[in-house]
Amino acid sequence: PRTLESMGILAVGYRAAGKLDLALPLYEENLKLMRIKLGAEHPKTLTAMNNLASGYLSAGKLDLALPLNEETLKLMRIKLGADHPTTLTIMSNLANCYHRVMQYEKAELLHREQLPLVKQKSGGTSAEYATALAHFGRNQLTQKKWTDAETFLRECLTIREKSQPNV
Repeated sequence: PRTLESMGILAVGYRAAGKLDLALPLYEENLKLMRIKLGAEHPKTLTAMNNLASGYLSAGKLDLALPLNEETLKLMRIKLGADHPTTLTIMSNLANCYHRVMQYEKAELLHREQLPLVKQKSGGTSAEYATALAHFGRNQLTQKKWTDAETFLRECLTIREKSQPNV
C-alpha cells in the first residue's frame, strides 16, 4: 500500500507540473493496483479514482473524467457518507466536471447539495465555505441567474474580507 501511495503522489506531482503524459499512465496503473490490493470500494481506491478523474479532466478527456467522477461520488457517499470531507471534495470535482461539459443544471444540483454540508462541516466563515460559495456563484453566473449569483458571491466576499482583511 505504501508503494501504491508513493505512485499516486508521483502522479499528482507530474500533473501539478503539467506533465500529463507521465501522470495519466501512473494514475491508471495506480487505480488498477489499488483495486487489486485494497478492493474496489476502499477509501484509498476511491481517492485513486478521484485522482485519475482529475487527471483526465486536466487533460481535457472529459468523456473519461465524467463517468469516473460520477462513479467515485456514488461509491464515496456509500462508503464515507455525504458529509465526509473527501466526499465533499469529490462533489466539488464532479460539479466542476459538469461545468466543463456544460451540464450547468447538474452542477447546480450538486452545489445546492454540497453548500449546506460544507457550511455545517467547516463553519459559515471558513475558507472551504467561501470557496464553495464562489463555485456556486460562478455556476449561477454561467446560467445568467444574476440575482442568485450576486447573493452567493457577496457572501463569499464578506467571508474572505473578514478572514483576510489586508489581502
